[in-house]
Amino acid sequence: MEVVLALIVEDGTGIATANSYIDSSYADAYFLDRDIAEWASLTNKDALLIKATDYIETVYYGKWQGERLTTTQALEFPRVIDSVDVGVPDRLKKACCELALKANSGELITDIEQRVIKKKVAVIETTYAEYSDQTTQYTKVYDLLSEYLLNSNSNTVKVTRS
Repeated sequence: MEVVLALIVEDGTGIATANSYIDSSYADAYFLDRDIAEWASLTNKDALLIKATDYIETVYYGKWQGERLTTTQALEFPRVIDSVDVGVPDRLKKACCELALKANSGELITDIEQRVIKKKVAVIETTYAEYSDQTTQYTKVYDLLSEYLLNSNSNTVKVTRS
């Protein structure tokens, strides 16, 4: 029995059943513009887009500025930030593309184990870090999303002049 995957793309209205921020045609154009041929040959694009959206929803949950547009929407965007409906920002869509391609190489979110620093087997020694961060950091994704995150850069202050 073949399982049919239903990609439901958020269109900026707050869809209650949405599971992706973008569709494969958006991702196709994104990677074509950047001459990244690997994406074009993939056959599981919808699943990768859902995984990318799941990553954004899980890792950044509770870290967004503003409020959700509706109380019934499935995803964190669209949002209202400073009384402005920002919809589904292009930078969020680009981050979703980047993560979808990475998802093709393996799981984006993995279980965390104690990080090895030192362990000794005969003459080979390994030590484990006590407080190190185990999660993979996707710098480009964070940079794309930082504009919409709470306290994304503690060294900057928003200044407005009247």
